[in-house]
Amino acid sequence: MDNSIEKKSYLIPNLLVIIGLGFILFSLLGLFTMVTSGIMIAPRNLSNLSRQAVMVLLIAIGMMPIIRSGEIDLSVGALAGFVSVLTAYLNSKFIPEILPGLAPVTNTTICVITGLITGIIIGSVHGILIGFIKFPGFIVTFVSMIILSFGIGAITEGLVIIPINEPLMTLGQGYINISIGILITIVLCIAIIIVTILKIISNKNPENIILQSIGSGISILILILLLIITSIYRGLAVPVVISSIVIFIIWIIYSSTRLSSVKPVSHDKTDFKLLFAGTTTNSFALYPVMGFLAALSGIILTGYLSAGVKSAGSAYLMDAVGICMLAGVIFLSSGGSILSVIIASIIFAVISNGMSLMNVQIFFQYIVKFFIIGFSFGTNLIALLIIKGSNKKYILPLAIGAGVVMLTFIFIFYRMIGLR
Repeated sequence: MDNSIEKKSYLIPNLLVIIGLGFILFSLLGLFTMVTSGIMIAPRNLSNLSRQAVMVLLIAIGMMPIIRSGEIDLSVGALAGFVSVLTAYLNSKFIPEILPGLAPVTNTTICVITGLITGIIIGSVHGILIGFIKFPGFIVTFVSMIILSFGIGAITEGLVIIPINEPLMTLGQGYINISIGILITIVLCIAIIIVTILKIISNKNPENIILQSIGSGISILILILLLIITSIYRGLAVPVVISSIVIFIIWIIYSSTRLSSVKPVSHDKTDFKLLFAGTTTNSFALYPVMGFLAALSGIILTGYLSAGVKSAGSAYLMDAVGICMLAGVIFLSSGGSILSVIIASIIFAVISNGMSLMNVQIFFQYIVKFFIIGFSFGTNLIALLIIKGSNKKYILPLAIGAGVVMLTFIFIFYRMIGLR
């Protein structure tokens, strides 16, 4: 099938996904607000929620094109955790020992640059092995996950790495003055409008123009809402500002290149056996970007926790995959968008934050996320089969399976609320 035809067929489904996610988000906010007696929408809690969302969002943004290419990066959580503890170790122990008089800002700058370079290098190694040597991405990233997990244990030695200096903590906990926050938001909104206008001028497809206009409008609305919500407490959160700028740049890169829609070798629209097949050399660039985003997430996590801990990033893989599935990102397709991933990440943060406020045990939180991933994966496969117009005999069993998963999830969630 021609690329333009394939992309065109996903425009309406992607728009419906965005609308559906918006409905789910506001429904969950309303539910948790009632259950927690209003604590959910308290300014302080919303500020913390935005911080929690951006760390996983960065990884999910990088995971999106990788899943589209028919691969999955199993190392993202371990990579974020490794960079997190590495940054904490350099900041707290290594640099103060070899350069005891170094200014805290310079110390933090060295740590951040080292962490980002580490992520890019590890991602580049993944890209070379997967894109050029043609090793299956599943195997490469699984081995990498194991190695990085050992690396985390070697650096922490099972202990918490403290203390972290003030500039590094600012990256995860700091606030920006409301005036500067307003200026940054205005600049980003103007930049989104300009880029959208340029894309509309160069695009003759009316459906693309409509979707781009709606997407940009919603993006601007989200930025303004983030500004209002987070500034009510103490100002605009630094992690939110950093993530907004980085995601804007990634959006330009994805929309201006083919990185967001790299296809596997010998890609066939009906062959699901290619989920773990080797990809084209074009996919090389996906992994350094993924490494950079995972490293940035790990650095923000270190500042947020004010420490380096051995469990850092342990749940990021499941959350990132769940976010992509919920956002409509489908294996071997053009489903999903950056905007839908952003909204889905906020939904995941709301679910995690809400269940924590309800004192739900972490074990049950993982069960809820598991059901969300299972249901989203089933519905995504159904959507893919319908759009491709093939393998219709699988649609009914998948629909029944997704329905059973959803009903089970509703029952478990209802029981948790009842047991609160």
